[in-house]
Amino acid sequence: MDELDLSGVDAMRRPEVRRRVNVVREFLKIVAPTEADKAASAKNLGLSVNQFMALVRAWLAYGSAAKLAGSGAHRGATRRPSRLSVPTEAKQEALKVIEEVGADRPFVDVHRLVQARCADLSLAPPSRSTLWNMVMECRKGRRGDDRGLVVGTCFVRLPTVTGETIELPSLTIAVRAGDGAIVAAALSRSSWTTFLISVATSGALMQVDEDLLASAELIPSELVVPIAGTAARSSMARILGRGIDNLHLIYQPSRAVPPQRLLKTKDDRPLSLQDAREMVDAAIARHNHVRGAAAVLWVDGFMS
Repeated sequence: MDELDLSGVDAMRRPEVRRRVNVVREFLKIVAPTEADKAASAKNLGLSVNQFMALVRAWLAYGSAAKLAGSGAHRGATRRPSRLSVPTEAKQEALKVIEEVGADRPFVDVHRLVQARCADLSLAPPSRSTLWNMVMECRKGRRGDDRGLVVGTCFVRLPTVTGETIELPSLTIAVRAGDGAIVAAALSRSSWTTFLISVATSGALMQVDEDLLASAELIPSELVVPIAGTAARSSMARILGRGIDNLHLIYQPSRAVPPQRLLKTKDDRPLSLQDAREMVDAAIARHNHVRGAAAVLWVDGFMS
């Protein structure tokens, strides 16, 4: 079977869309399908015959998996849009404050200054969570001159099946402080010894989650600064903002929404680890391309 192009398909609909394509392809192999064949295929997908035939027509017309994501769908609850619902004037003033003091300013300071500005103008200030999202978006596009690296672990906001459980995959990255380029990454527990030694040898300064140093058995030098995991995640948040391209990163796992709650429609399914890996790799590739950076090095060997 030809490799299925799932570009344009929502992450959590990939398993269902793949299943739909397989059923449609099998149906089209039938030389003269009967009404019973149509009914059996429709039942296989939990659709009416009319809905199933809409899938078939969409596939014949476009040959596109993305077209099957919506055709004949019974969506259920609509996903909450991820835009900032802030009154225009308050949002503009908050953005002015962020620009004035810099997106890298400690968030508590930004929050205090935005509240003061809005109070002076008799405006209702953005909520703390909304302001945090605004700061993260500003950080996402920042550029700087610092060429050092921060190496730490966060989580990707993609519900993924691991064994019998649904969880958010952990992602360890080495991110360049100056422009946010992702130099190296791993989606599994891997030894970072070789990478850390090669970077240290090149003379680049690194701030590294001390847990990774312990597992790598690397003796810190003046160029390898061990820091707490929380400090590494805070630095990553300052550099990357909300995430990598269209992927949201979780820097504070204790505040993360349970992954099961991210499945909001009837057709949403948790991703396989392979699907999650492919989505993360594609997002990093787009992220680095915008910055004119080299391709990421997968420390765990994925996509190498």
